[in-house]
Amino acid sequence: MEDLWRPHISYRPDVAVITVLFAILPNVLTTAIGGHRKLKPIRNLTICAIVRDEMPYVLEWIEYYRLQGVDKFILYDDGSWDDTLQLQHFFASRGEPNLVEIVPANAERPSARSDPARRRYYDTQSYVLNHCNQRCARRSEWVMMVDVDEFIYSPLGVTLWEYIKSKHKATHIEPMSRALSEFFLVTPARYGTSGLNFTFRGQLLVDPYGVKSFTVKATGGGTLNDGLGDGEFPMITKSNPSRAPQPQMDTDYNERYNATCRDHKDSDRCEHALGKSIWKPERCNIAGVHWCLSGLQGRWQSPPVTELREYHYAFKARERVAGLIDLLRANKLKAFDNFDKSWFSSRYDPLPATIVEAVQNALHKYYT
Repeated sequence: MEDLWRPHISYRPDVAVITVLFAILPNVLTTAIGGHRKLKPIRNLTICAIVRDEMPYVLEWIEYYRLQGVDKFILYDDGSWDDTLQLQHFFASRGEPNLVEIVPANAERPSARSDPARRRYYDTQSYVLNHCNQRCARRSEWVMMVDVDEFIYSPLGVTLWEYIKSKHKATHIEPMSRALSEFFLVTPARYGTSGLNFTFRGQLLVDPYGVKSFTVKATGGGTLNDGLGDGEFPMITKSNPSRAPQPQMDTDYNERYNATCRDHKDSDRCEHALGKSIWKPERCNIAGVHWCLSGLQGRWQSPPVTELREYHYAFKARERVAGLIDLLRANKLKAFDNFDKSWFSSRYDPLPATIVEAVQNALHKYYT
């Protein structure tokens, strides 16, 4: 027994044993402290959104973001009566079964009561965003929580995905600084109706003979400036080209605000509202409507509108505002009635024609 404790006795471990130990030790330690093995993300940029009766607007929105580099859409349906549920089958029939995923807004709450009036809209929205953020963690590099009326765009002539990659890498000077650009906050510009009275109509139709799986029938908003020609798909980015003055985009903003909004009893309705954010999902603990409410690490970047901006088509058409749920209609109706024409539709500033044309061309595959 004493020989076992002699200090001069040496032990030479087998090289193969050491190699195996070094290979498994990181995973053993990670499991022991309750962590997760690092998974390689299978998506670059995922959009999470809650939707209800967004046909045909959602088609333009999907095609726009596809051109911007988004490669996954997770849409939480909140009781649509239109053909929203057909979207997943539509893309699957065209060889893209994983592009769009439709999930019930109460997927993890099967005992929740029916809420047709959407009185629990904010609770549902919070649940959806966090459920999607958790699903995307370690499976998607980046995630965006944007609505169907929000289009994020870079005036630098690059796609959204190219912009994120360039800015994210630019701050990675050394390994210790890798968390510096994990959140991007995008500044919005709110657009009015530009005189549009009626919402667009559209539906996905199943071909029972299997010649074409799906086609779409869509019509414009019934006004002279709806920007819709024969054989064209109705587009909100083309039909609503005018926005409100924006403090970062217009040198005469203060002058215009003072003349239109400052002395009005509802002057707060002239606001552009809060923007939306892009972040790495594994670095966010609690997802919020406009940004990550609690992040694990990293700091915010709020790019200037000359680099990145959000086109927010908040009203779409008079009919759309009138049909909002009670919870949302009161505030938006005040803003619409008082300021749609004089403020939110006062500055002509459409998305670049090249982008609109590219989306229009992409939408042709929806036709018979």
